[in-house]
Amino acid sequence: MLLFSFIVAGSFAFGKIIAGDIDPAALTTARFIVAAGVLGLFLGLTGRINHADYRQPWRFFILGALFLLYFILMFEALRLTTALSTSAIFTMMPLAAAAIDRALFKRSSSALVWAALVIGAVGALWVVFKGSWSAFAALSLGKGEVLFFIGTLSHAAYAVFVPRLRRGEPLYATTLGVSIAGAVILILCFWYKIAETNWLDLAILIWGVLIYLAVFATLGTFALLTFAASRLSSAKVTAYTYLTPMWVVLMESALGNGYPALIILLGGIPIAMALWLLFVEPS
Repeated sequence: MLLFSFIVAGSFAFGKIIAGDIDPAALTTARFIVAAGVLGLFLGLTGRINHADYRQPWRFFILGALFLLYFILMFEALRLTTALSTSAIFTMMPLAAAAIDRALFKRSSSALVWAALVIGAVGALWVVFKGSWSAFAALSLGKGEVLFFIGTLSHAAYAVFVPRLRRGEPLYATTLGVSIAGAVILILCFWYKIAETNWLDLAILIWGVLIYLAVFATLGTFALLTFAASRLSSAKVTAYTYLTPMWVVLMESALGNGYPALIILLGGIPIAMALWLLFVEPS
């Protein structure tokens, strides 16, 4: 999940660069098709495709729909609002996952887990708003923020449903099943967006970001999240997303956009504390 949070941070940074250059539905469809094609070809060549792993295919369509809804709404939101606002809303995912798990499956978390989630959220928000209360108070909730909040709920639901919908198949089989299901749903729903997009005239930068999103931010996050969700509670799994704003800050520094102020880095203290509490909490 540490690696997951790093990859997600990259999708925010790169996604913002091309958000206005390609339709979100077309981009998401392309990334799912590329992801399914790359993984399917690899598994086919290595003889790892077992049809028994794909029984009850409706499972993959549920998971695929949850994940692709998040991706579409993320890019749509980035066209309407700032990366700052979306990062702030994204910090609510662990709390949302715990709430969904409790509401649907009656799985309760201990007081220590809830305390850790709140502490981690405070730290993540501190990083997002650079320790400025006035910046936090100035946050306005418009259409973009509402759309991304819905997408965040969808992402949280994926982490909740993964361990309940898997049937013991290998991790790569689940990843391929979700990728294919997502691609099928997107093609059926947004074929006209695909047809309207002039794929041959897309800039190299867009194709580069698309490859990153397909291989790392789709296949990679599918696999990592599925692996973790099968071993940890949904609250613990999603809590690692608190690190995403910190990764974004460090990425910006690596790209030559200046070093973060010390007051921003102080947000890492409550984040580390929250993750430590979740690590030592046995349930």
